[in-house]
Amino acid sequence: MGFCAYPNPIPLLPDIPDPLITPDGTAPCGGVKSCCVTINPLAEKVDITDRDKLINYSGPINKLLPQEVQQQARAQTVMDAVKSRNGDNIRHDQIVGCTYGFKIPIINKTLIGIPAPCYESGLLSLIPRNIHRLSEWENHIPPVRSDPKYKSSLEYQVAYSRWRGRSCAVVEIPPELPIIGKLPIVGGKGFYVCGDLVPGGLLHPNFFAQMYANIPMSSTEDLKGSIEVDKVSSATSPSQGGVKVTGVTFSNQKPAELFFSHMEETNTLANLLQDSYVSKDERGDKAGSPTNVTPPASCTTVDIRSNKGDDLFSTQIVGDLHYEANFTCEFNKIPTCSGLCFPNQRECYYAGGLPGTGDCLHGEYCCNIPGATPVPIPAQDCTKDVYISLSTSSNTPKVDDIWSRLVAGPQSVFKRIFPKTNTPGSVGKIIDIPGSTNITYTGLGISQQDTDLKFPHIGGISEYFLKGVQTALRPKGYGEHLSFADNDGGGGTGSINCNQNAPETAVTGLIKDEAERISDIWYGSGVGKAYFKECNNDVIQTANTRGINPLFTLAIWIHESGASNYLATTPVEDFGIHNDPSAPPNDFTAQLNAFLNLPDFYATCGTKNLDTFISMFWFGHCSPQNPDEESRLAQYISELQWIYSIIAPGVALPSWPK
Repeated sequence: MGFCAYPNPIPLLPDIPDPLITPDGTAPCGGVKSCCVTINPLAEKVDITDRDKLINYSGPINKLLPQEVQQQARAQTVMDAVKSRNGDNIRHDQIVGCTYGFKIPIINKTLIGIPAPCYESGLLSLIPRNIHRLSEWENHIPPVRSDPKYKSSLEYQVAYSRWRGRSCAVVEIPPELPIIGKLPIVGGKGFYVCGDLVPGGLLHPNFFAQMYANIPMSSTEDLKGSIEVDKVSSATSPSQGGVKVTGVTFSNQKPAELFFSHMEETNTLANLLQDSYVSKDERGDKAGSPTNVTPPASCTTVDIRSNKGDDLFSTQIVGDLHYEANFTCEFNKIPTCSGLCFPNQRECYYAGGLPGTGDCLHGEYCCNIPGATPVPIPAQDCTKDVYISLSTSSNTPKVDDIWSRLVAGPQSVFKRIFPKTNTPGSVGKIIDIPGSTNITYTGLGISQQDTDLKFPHIGGISEYFLKGVQTALRPKGYGEHLSFADNDGGGGTGSINCNQNAPETAVTGLIKDEAERISDIWYGSGVGKAYFKECNNDVIQTANTRGINPLFTLAIWIHESGASNYLATTPVEDFGIHNDPSAPPNDFTAQLNAFLNLPDFYATCGTKNLDTFISMFWFGHCSPQNPDEESRLAQYISELQWIYSIIAPGVALPSWPK
């Protein structure tokens, strides 16, 4: 069945059997050796074979990034730590690892310095521990292959072996021998022999090489992101439960801070990985705009990825919520004092007392006579619930660059390794999948306390880089199934997520053929493909359901995107919703729903007219702030009037969409 052994340091001699490892019972892994697992009780406890460790623990960086690049990236980390100790403040001089042994004061040496994790328990915790930080490696980094002093690969290999702590001797074969003459094949060649038994090795072990792989290849500090309230809306407008809410604002906001780990090193390592194949002329596009990517369906998309992850150590969102609530209440009738109190007519108090007590008459009124106890009129309460929704958005640092470098960009790692996507017969189109984590809201009267916070692109990075690239690198049968969207078809009709089965709905004055015609020529005759025909019924039905003018909604759709003409210009904001994570470009459904929320939100301006709506829609404030904005506002309304004149002749623009 084979045997388990370690290499013999003496050349040409057989390997030495290792009693602490044993064959795992599988087929031989090359030669006569079997796949082996350790039986050392002090070794790391694993429940998988060494073969599976080789497959599963060798991630894309280790498999794809050349050793020289990894070594020099770690060397740069060391140099940054050294500079920081000297005042440059680049990074933390973090702990790399620990050695365990006994220091001999007389010779200032550590006896048997065993490299091991710093947080050990049990027997090892009783041995003195020495902590080693990044800056200690300043004079112990591996040799650089491109260094001119190494004139041959032989010289570099000897230097590298010596850095690893081995003793090496170089043997050169002369070009010719006195008796044999010239040696045309091996003459002038050399080889080296190294041994592991370094003099004094037990007293001064070489832990620098052994722990060098523990040094990170980039900065490891957390990056700061945030989550904030981006808009407010009243769910009670125009009226809900007899309460009308107006003037909703959220001011003096202090966003909550989020602390993201691994984002900086992921972006740095992705950049290094791209450098291994991107040409000099293409380096400016390493984090280019995504191509052949289907955006998430909406903010409520079901297709997300989530795991336990890291704690973001979130702080609290702080701000002042202001609103005005108008409502009415009916109270129980308060009886007035009537009748006479004997022996004299005196003031009476509502008491609800018992007849015949001497202080009360008729069981309802208590007389203000000596000895009587007046009872105050009981208070009556009126309580109403007010429902106000607060929409939040998060800022995730570096995520766009990482998404582009690893998956979606034109020079991404995924696209260089995986078969071409979004072409006829291919596996499909990349999906922009968000990540998700649980988030808790606390406060007086909050109706929803447990929900989730979505992070853009994180799920797609997990799906296509972590799973997809490793699937491509692993042996057949060890890969995982990946999720793809349908191809655009290659012929170029694009794709859209509207409800194309929405029932046919008529709108007073609307000429659908003319609306379809103007949509098709919005970017020029024959340019791209508009989706008016496929999606207009969805627009009309959804707008009607929400109480929004459907004709106005159609006009905005045509004006903002040529009725979602994705192929004419992409990415495109279907209904003009800009910088809203819940309504990304090329996402018809999310853009439509976000637009239909605007009238209630814009009602906070107080004045409901078309100028106010378009000013908020285009500039973000209730009225133009300068002559240029006034001119652009007038032009926008003029263009809407022109669209109306074609798609619904004789119908005037509404003063307010709702």
